[in-house]
Amino acid sequence: MNIHTKFMRAVIENKPDDVKTCLSQGADVNTSIVHGITALHICARFNYVDVLKALLCDPTCNIRATMTMSKIDEMKSICDAYLQNTA
Repeated sequence: MNIHTKFMRAVIENKPDDVKTCLSQGADVNTSIVHGITALHICARFNYVDVLKALLCDPTCNIRATMTMSKIDEMKSICDAYLQNTA
């Protein structure tokens, strides 16, 4: 499993320490899964405050990243599918 996959899994699973570790090992804070969904979008949608803080400490974090808005209601199932497909 590559560092970006580990990073997104840590975000989806709300594991701030693992997110910090992945970022320190070179994960791209702006990595996205389908429909342009980034770690920042996931944190905002699910209220993952501690992960959000870790992301915002990275100076390259794109706070203006956009995603397909019609997918906001589907984010839970998209994240679940991502976890399942990267296990």
